[in-house]
Amino acid sequence: QYPMVWVTVRDIKAFCKWLSKKENKTYRLPRPDEWEAVCRGYRGFQFPWGLEVPRSRILNMANVQLGEIKPPHRGNASLGTINQRPEGASPFGCLDMLGNAAEFCRDGDGNIFLKGQSFRNNVSELDPAAAAKVSKDYVDGAAGFRILLEVK
Repeated sequence: QYPMVWVTVRDIKAFCKWLSKKENKTYRLPRPDEWEAVCRGYRGFQFPWGLEVPRSRILNMANVQLGEIKPPHRGNASLGTINQRPEGASPFGCLDMLGNAAEFCRDGDGNIFLKGQSFRNNVSELDPAAAAKVSKDYVDGAAGFRILLEVK
């Protein structure tokens, strides 16, 4: 019930290859622009849930507790279970797009990025457009993934 973290892009690619073969479909990491489109929706909201100031019932981040934004602090949160904050869903129904675990994305040139920030970040750093470039071997307990099913 927790996000899969402590994985490399190589691990994720192997998983996608296995799942694609098993289901005879194509799964992959999203590109950063695809990830952001799913996060913001067609209207281009500031956050997946709209314009509302984040609260703990919406996302899991370092300085969001008990429905209030606390002063910046890195030790207030930890990796949480998935799908526990339905009020934070994106317009497409995706949960946990911001906070909890940052998510790997891969652009068309093979560059790897983290999107969505994690429980270690403060709300002041919350930006669906932000993308941190990382190496293909990057691994962290606050970095996970969300895969995309290609539809043709």
